[in-house]
Amino acid sequence: MNDGKSFVESLPTAPGITRLRQYASALLKGTRPPGLAWLLFGLLSLGALLEICLLALYPLWFHTGSSSGQSWLEALWPWLGGLYRFTIVESLLPLLDAGSLSLLVLLVGLSLQIPLWWLGNRAARYTDRVAQRTWVCIIWGMALLMGGTMVFSPLGSSVLSLDMLRSGLYGRMIVVYAVNPYTVSSQMFSQDPVVIALGNTQLVSLLSAPTYGPAWLDCTLLMTLIARENVGVGLLGLRLMGLVTYLLTIILLWHIVGRVRPEWRCAAVLLYAWNPLVLVLGIGQMHVEIVAACLLCVALWCWQRGALLVGWLFLLLAVLFYLPCCLLLPVWVYFLAREYAPGNPLWRWGRILLVSGFMLVMAYAPYWQGWGWSGLWHQVALLFQAPEGHSSLVTGLTWLVKGNNSWLGILLQPGLWAMIELVALAFWLFIGLWLTQGLDLMVTWAGWLLVLLACLYAFYQPEALLVPLALILCAGHRWSVLLLLLLEIGSLSCDYYWLHQPTWEALGLLGVGLPILLWGWIVCIQSAWKMVRARAIPEEPVKARRGLSRFSSHFSRPSWLTKPSLRIVSRHRLTQARSREGKV
Repeated sequence: MNDGKSFVESLPTAPGITRLRQYASALLKGTRPPGLAWLLFGLLSLGALLEICLLALYPLWFHTGSSSGQSWLEALWPWLGGLYRFTIVESLLPLLDAGSLSLLVLLVGLSLQIPLWWLGNRAARYTDRVAQRTWVCIIWGMALLMGGTMVFSPLGSSVLSLDMLRSGLYGRMIVVYAVNPYTVSSQMFSQDPVVIALGNTQLVSLLSAPTYGPAWLDCTLLMTLIARENVGVGLLGLRLMGLVTYLLTIILLWHIVGRVRPEWRCAAVLLYAWNPLVLVLGIGQMHVEIVAACLLCVALWCWQRGALLVGWLFLLLAVLFYLPCCLLLPVWVYFLAREYAPGNPLWRWGRILLVSGFMLVMAYAPYWQGWGWSGLWHQVALLFQAPEGHSSLVTGLTWLVKGNNSWLGILLQPGLWAMIELVALAFWLFIGLWLTQGLDLMVTWAGWLLVLLACLYAFYQPEALLVPLALILCAGHRWSVLLLLLLEIGSLSCDYYWLHQPTWEALGLLGVGLPILLWGWIVCIQSAWKMVRARAIPEEPVKARRGLSRFSSHFSRPSWLTKPSLRIVSRHRLTQARSREGKV
């Protein structure tokens, strides 16, 4: 009986719930396959290599960073000056520049994501409580160590680190100068130390328009009030905020993925917690995207437990922090409409609209004077059309067709490209609303929507990958994870060239176009290999079963001898025949 049940569950037509039931039964049995010690040793070795890579960034960022930015941090802890200088790494600086070495170190760190992926999948075999606790302790311990390493790291010199300085500057504009950062340019305060540290480079001028949400400006205001004119304390507060949200996202990923795909939980947490790009862009060069990713994970955690209104409020809060999350609102509204279909939804929708309106009014009210509806419309327009293109796919294609009066050059005009971007996003959103049924597929579609926006936007921002990374890891779609890993490698090349050639127009082809092209080839080759392998396997001949008709049928009528009544009659006749033979 058990053999037949296991055979049925091994068929390709078996439902997906059997995999979850097998995982739960193995968890209850507490069985442990061999090889746990080697997996733990490999995990600790990879964690140590990642920590060495992060420590190697200290002298590289120290030599490329601004002196004022380093002095703010060294004023808090004088011992950081000695920590920023490693003799082994500094001896390699005459051979290669600091930017090349930092790119090499981060590439090594990202290349370790592939063995981490494999180790996470292997960890799903060890389902007993002792093994699970061991995995959790190792992941958490190394995450705390790596996060602390990024808290005390130098600022570095890149547009990515300058973005954290801009966040601190907007808080100073509100507290110190009592102006609205949405309406007043930061160049008016040229004597401010943060403005001096930012400089007047072209990249800073491209990022001069405030595209942050009002809730993020409130957080920078709070950090400035705590710092009290000390810029170093304000930067430290931003990094500590990034560390807290980073650790909270790890906890949420563990619980969210554990309910959707428990066999994917260890791999998902490892790919986020031990990701060099998450550590660098989320803590070392803190961006608002890591806070938005944490808030979206909180919303998913609430929706998994039936708290739909609380999850909606956290989604709206994520929009107020990071404005591109507004693209996810139609997806979640459709999900709420399906969940609220049974029953009386009138009171529920009225409650959602009332609370949402209250949150929006309270968030935008302090910045509304002098800004108004025109400023809000301009802020929404900046989500789809940047003031100027830089390091994006459209700038790379424009450089490629420069001098050719073709139809492609006409489509790459800023206005037409913004329309193409809107049409592509609307089409993808419509397909998602049409096809998605469960929460996991909806989360995958939402992550792809943000990836599409990041790739089509005229100003490429590598930190925009943090939000879709968290969403796609929650769903556990491996091809999407592979695409994000390739885009992360491309974003490192953007970071490197921003140090040396910030105006290189073909950078978008290297940072965005090449990873997408490589991912497409990998998917095509893998699909072709599966098709060839499926045809190469010989099919077993199926024995034909004859029914009443002369054709074989799986639904044929059983033979008359299988009826219990006929079996009883035949057995009675057999006993009568034997008794006659005995008498003879």
